[in-house]
Amino acid sequence: MTDPEGEDLVVTLGARRLPVRLVRSNRKTLGIAVHPDTRVVATAPHGAEHDAIERAIAGRGGWVLDAIREFERFLPRTPPRRYVSGETHLYLGREHRLVVDPDGLGVRRDGNRLVVGGRRDDTDGVRRALNRWYGVEARRVLSDRLDAGLALFAAQGVMRPALTVRRMEKRWGSMSNDGRRMLLNTRLVEAGTDEIDYVVAHELAHILEPHHGPAFHALLERKMPDWRARKDRLERRFA
Repeated sequence: MTDPEGEDLVVTLGARRLPVRLVRSNRKTLGIAVHPDTRVVATAPHGAEHDAIERAIAGRGGWVLDAIREFERFLPRTPPRRYVSGETHLYLGREHRLVVDPDGLGVRRDGNRLVVGGRRDDTDGVRRALNRWYGVEARRVLSDRLDAGLALFAAQGVMRPALTVRRMEKRWGSMSNDGRRMLLNTRLVEAGTDEIDYVVAHELAHILEPHHGPAFHALLERKMPDWRARKDRLERRFA
């Protein structure tokens, strides 16, 4: 049985003091997991002492820090926005100039412009309207890209997971443990299509290989040989 409540530890790894969520279970050995949002979770036997747990985590400190740094490279970064005419916003990998139109309604894309109806001094209203538009577009575009990505895994019989799209600060996507639910970040609609397809393939690969081990990377390599280049472009775009 696992204790769902858990407790918080702080483990010193070199110069870094690392928060760790400790969960107790009936397992006989310590397990350490680094999640895509950089959370570190240790699962330990009920009788294990804190000192022994901290020493075990410190003994794997190099691997833990490497995993955190890798996930930190993949976290989306949100540049500051003022929501005024003339600034640029990304859509499908291309910069679009924001135009606030006092006589307009809603949001429309006009070539390389995003035209938002509203008062020029109502930046909160412009922000809300633009975010609603991005949400609608993200659900449409990401659903289409999921359908395209499934073709890569047709030979393995991967079924379409239920898709949820929402804005997130610390990850691009995730897949449920049972492979039935995919979560994607609304902000992906700002990226290029090939970058979106990488994130979709990454999450679909987790249906067959839940962990980021050699088997997972070998599968992704077979399905998308240039996945590293796509990942790098995504990271550079939002750096």
